[in-house]
Amino acid sequence: MTYQYKEEELGVSRDGKEIYGVVYIPEGAGEKMPAVIYSHGFGGTHRAGDDYARYLAQRGYVVYCFDFCGGAPGSRSDGSTLEMSIFTEQADLEAVMDMVQGLDYVDDDNLFLMGTSQGGVVSAITAAEHEDEVAGLTLSH
Repeated sequence: MTYQYKEEELGVSRDGKEIYGVVYIPEGAGEKMPAVIYSHGFGGTHRAGDDYARYLAQRGYVVYCFDFCGGAPGSRSDGSTLEMSIFTEQADLEAVMDMVQGLDYVDDDNLFLMGTSQGGVVSAITAAEHEDEVAGLTLSH
């Protein structure tokens, strides 16, 4: 079964910086749905996860794609690449996780992290520190 979905801009703040993101919400897939947070690689933006997000949303997953603060020159989030590290990106991802888990339509027992390249590194270290909150992890280069 596949679902229609809607896309909405949805941001979150961390330490005075705004994190820009887009949430993909399946329509009619249930009251509480599993969620995937997509983390882009170095120099990328939330748009790198568009294809994954559309595919997963059509299959009933809420998907959130965001720009790390300072993660790329084209980022819509605050910050400079000169201020960014995997640890600031981890803090961004943790802020995003808290926000996504608080959404009324997300089953917070079914939260998955997905990351490519440097976003994969950040997803892996974050999942290791939040193993009681993360149901699964998908990494690619």
